[in-house]
Amino acid sequence: MSVKREKIGARIGHLDAETMLAVTRALAVFFGIA
Repeated sequence: MSVKREKIGARIGHLDAETMLAVTRALAVFFGIA
């Protein structure tokens, strides 16, 4: 169970990093236009 949780945690962490990057880019574009 612990191994599966570690894999899931890694995937969630990876997705979270991608989401944060997307949000940062979106804000950069928004402020660039605003």
